[in-house]
Amino acid sequence: MRRFLLSLMLGLSLFLLGLPGSSILPVAAIDAGGQGPALTEDRYHNPPHRNPQASKGPQVAQLQTVPPVPGVTFQIAGQQFVTGADGSAVVMVPQPGTYDLQVITDTYHDPSRRVEFSRWLSESFQPTRQIHMPTKSPVVQVGLDVYMLVGQKFVGPDGAPVDPKRVTEFSIRSLQGDSFTFHDGQPRWIPASRVTRRRSGGLEPVDLLYTITSVMVDGSNVVNKAQQQFFAKPNATWEISLLFYSMRVHSVDALFGFPVGRELRLVLPNGQVNTYPLDSSGTVEVHSLARGQYHFQITGAAGFSALAPVTLSKDQDINTKVISYIDMLAVLMVGLLIAIGLLAYGRFSLHRAVERHDRERRVRILQSDES
Repeated sequence: MRRFLLSLMLGLSLFLLGLPGSSILPVAAIDAGGQGPALTEDRYHNPPHRNPQASKGPQVAQLQTVPPVPGVTFQIAGQQFVTGADGSAVVMVPQPGTYDLQVITDTYHDPSRRVEFSRWLSESFQPTRQIHMPTKSPVVQVGLDVYMLVGQKFVGPDGAPVDPKRVTEFSIRSLQGDSFTFHDGQPRWIPASRVTRRRSGGLEPVDLLYTITSVMVDGSNVVNKAQQQFFAKPNATWEISLLFYSMRVHSVDALFGFPVGRELRLVLPNGQVNTYPLDSSGTVEVHSLARGQYHFQITGAAGFSALAPVTLSKDQDINTKVISYIDMLAVLMVGLLIAIGLLAYGRFSLHRAVERHDRERRVRILQSDES
């Protein structure tokens, strides 16, 4: 009787195990290393789950710099790993766990490029973060700000180079808001790209577009704001065109038109005074003058020349007149002659008026005698 009951219970169990959707029949899967059971799966195609024993042993993770930069060092578990040509590196730890992962940019060397840590994809903004191994993400991204060594070349409207010593300062601004002001034309490191997070996920680099906002020469801004734009590229030299103009001054006598004066005295927008000699025709040409407000005066003339303003926004051709002592003497002589003429004319008119009065008086006397 006991044997019958045991056989009945065993048969019933086998029947229930054979029903669809009931319980799981374990099947052992051998891992790639031949270490024994690694995965369990069910016969009804449910997703397999990893045996905890399979996570033991060395763990690896792939790191990727954004943008891809070779030669960047990562440190984890006392070991250092360097990115390859594609900006990626595979790091390894001896066993699962939580580790400090650090990106090291101080050891990066490139004569035309520098990098600085920006952020991790996981909203971490410190160069060291904790990472759990094994990782959930197939790739761990780290964002880097890239700097390029950029030089400047200043040229005039005709393309001729301008001495950078004339530039007292110049300012640039990126469309992303980076602003810099420099006081010489030496090459300098400026940000070339910054890292942002895409809405769809992941990091992406954004190249910075710079505009020239001002270039100060002789106290005046010689560029139109935001008209010239540049990207920072490796070993780039920006050619910046400056608004320079020419001024031609011809000095003549105010009355007689002959050349007068010895020098042109020119006051620059910053208050500096320069002098330029006049030629035999009383003319001087001054080139490469910064756009702006000037004042000029003719000196060395035997006479009077006022300080006159001039605005240089294009090439100027100016005829200026100087009141010489000869002009003053001529005007004086003309005035004296006019005065003498008026006096003589007045005396002549008075004499005629007296004679007319005498004639009229004699006529009245004769008329009275006849009556």
